Amino acid sequence: MPCVFCEMGICVDHNLSQAYKPGRFQPQSSEPRMMRIFDIRGPSFLPRDKPTPVKPTPSIIVHGLPLRDYLRLKTAPPGKRVDVRKYADGWKKGSQIVKDAKSLRLAWENAAKRKRGEVNWKSSEPEENMCSGENWEPIDEGMDVAREIEDVDSQENRDEEGNTFWRAYRFPSEAVGILITQNAVEHGDGKVELGIRWLVGHPTIKGAGTVLMAKADELHRTAKYKESPMHVIASASSVGWYKSKGFEVESFAKCNDDETPCGCVIMKKPRPPQ
Repeated sequence: MPCVFCEMGICVDHNLSQAYKPGRFQPQSSEPRMMRIFDIRGPSFLPRDKPTPVKPTPSIIVHGLPLRDYLRLKTAPPGKRVDVRKYADGWKKGSQIVKDAKSLRLAWENAAKRKRGEVNWKSSEPEENMCSGENWEPIDEGMDVAREIEDVDSQENRDEEGNTFWRAYRFPSEAVGILITQNAVEHGDGKVELGIRWLVGHPTIKGAGTVLMAKADELHRTAKYKESPMHVIASASSVGWYKSKGFEVESFAKCNDDETPCGCVIMKKPRPPQ
């Protein structure tokens, strides 16, 4: 006996069950039927136009520092804040800069002992006419520079006019870096240039290099340097750091004689805009 509801076209038990038997339904599209009819994923999954590339915003400089670095240093808690002040007593025996150099040397030596062990923490001495050892790392250069600043008697022209001495310290008074700048007169045109003589930071307390370089940039902006670049003779292991601060490689240095490269690199940085 035929189903009355089938004749009326509203039978649930027969019509729909027959319609969805395997092989009876052949979709017109390769997509699943339900996904073609009902897109339950919403508009977030639909194709979109490619986003318009955003041009980078020029760096904002505040007191010689990129805004991000300035805010990071100035909003740091008192125990982590790094600032700069000028040494008032110059560079001589018993002065504060010599005491700070000794504390930084000991900090670098302790870092070397932690990394390499109590026995083999010292690296090989430089060969003749070389400023650095063959395999020296920043940790070796840190010890060496701090030792040079501490050994006042070995430094020539330390009282020369134009030399400036700067102390990076962590609040309230812990020394974490030293910067010594000097004037250099370029032969031929008498142009005065700013040079970084020594720059050393702390092995574990970060931020000294950034604030000291900002101080060097501030000095570089003064009128007496006009359009002349700032120079530094950098060790091989510090070249990458100076490049990150805007310096460019100029030539290989010959610190110990006029014939043999000493392993250092002469780098220059254009005068920053006013």
